[in-house]
Amino acid sequence: MAIDGFDAYNSTIGGEVHCPNQLRSMEKTAEDSKKLWEFAKETKSLDKLDAKSAELGVRDQVNRKFCKKIFKFEAEKISLLAALDDGKDLPDHMNQEFRQELLELEEHNYNKMFNQFLELKGFDMVKDTPVEVLHVFLLGAVKYLFGNFMKGLDINEKEELLALWYSFNTFSLNIPPFDQQAWYNILQVWWVKILE
Repeated sequence: MAIDGFDAYNSTIGGEVHCPNQLRSMEKTAEDSKKLWEFAKETKSLDKLDAKSAELGVRDQVNRKFCKKIFKFEAEKISLLAALDDGKDLPDHMNQEFRQELLELEEHNYNKMFNQFLELKGFDMVKDTPVEVLHVFLLGAVKYLFGNFMKGLDINEKEELLALWYSFNTFSLNIPPFDQQAWYNILQVWWVKILE
């Protein structure tokens, strides 16, 4: 392996080609994710975090949620300081680096602050998630099966499908409700265009 990348065999041209990017590893991804957490605590800036995330090539959405809590807490402290009269101190719950819940989580359940796939034994997200799997799923299940299903609905089945969608309780999933009729119309138009 070269320092500035790696060599790989290209079956199209029947020879080796040089790939300029370094091979990724699961360990490096987990390490970089933890570096991003420390970086977010130091800088307290979403823009700087995004730049560092792009530099490292890692974006852990679980940890990003906690980073945003730091940024929100910092913004609340700044606005509270601006609103306070001269000489008054911050309330005790605001007079700390970041929220107590994050301090406790970091101290007692540090690994819960990161994507749990980083801790799976025997699973390497670099090697075990080939693009082909995504294509097979998207093209097979989504495009053809669901597309054929949507095209084959008559008016009564459409009403039944809409009734099922209306009865779907999104509140237990912590997601906002969606407009079922608009959803159906969008999917109908989309699948007809795709399958033509």
